[in-house]
Amino acid sequence: MTYLDQMFSLSGKVAVVTGATRGLGLAIADGLLRAGATVILVGSNEQRLDDTARVFKDEGLSAFPFQCDLAEPQQIEGLVQYVAEQHQRIDVLVNNAGVTFLTTLMKCGVKRCRSISMRRFNYRSTSA
Repeated sequence: MTYLDQMFSLSGKVAVVTGATRGLGLAIADGLLRAGATVILVGSNEQRLDDTARVFKDEGLSAFPFQCDLAEPQQIEGLVQYVAEQHQRIDVLVNNAGVTFLTTLMKCGVKRCRSISMRRFNYRSTSA
């Protein structure tokens, strides 16, 4: 093991990454796994989670998928229970999950705005 590998090793650490199947979440999960961490991949799309975990596991990395809609408190409780029972702790938490709606804020509507407020809000206007 090189000096840098020792210095930045996450061997024996447990990480939870939300939004782990695409974009930054996927890249962060990949980096944590390659640094030696066990990573719980959290996302709302079961097929993408399974596919992502399979790719990592095929490389011998310690990735565990967990389907969870972070707008649903009961599902968050299920995630916490799973991590506590299966991995006993969280050393690294990456709260990356978010939603994007391509609309103006005025057209968003109360129900959608409440849904967004339960997650991180990424807003992109479709108007100039």
